[in-house]
Amino acid sequence: MAENKGFASLLLVALAAVVALVAFRKPETIQQQMASIAPYLVDVWVRRNGVPLVYSPANPWANTLDYIRPGEAAGIQVTQAVRLTYKGNSWDLPAGYTEIVWR
Repeated sequence: MAENKGFASLLLVALAAVVALVAFRKPETIQQQMASIAPYLVDVWVRRNGVPLVYSPANPWANTLDYIRPGEAAGIQVTQAVRLTYKGNSWDLPAGYTEIVWR
């Protein structure tokens, strides 16, 4: 009987580990998120926990933004009017700076 309890406990721990791995998926990179507008992208800004983060393809030494989280506001600067598309979502961005909410 004690062996069954030990096996059941071990099984629950293993199941919890699998659920945790499935629930925690690494987000896409900012490069993947911005791929549809890459030739026209100047920079992307996000304020996370009060800290400004930036992704600038022309200035990789300054990049501090790895990805945009769903629900975050992002300021995106492009050189011409473009449509940003990502995983079924799209945003029409005019030339210049535009703020969007990431979905």
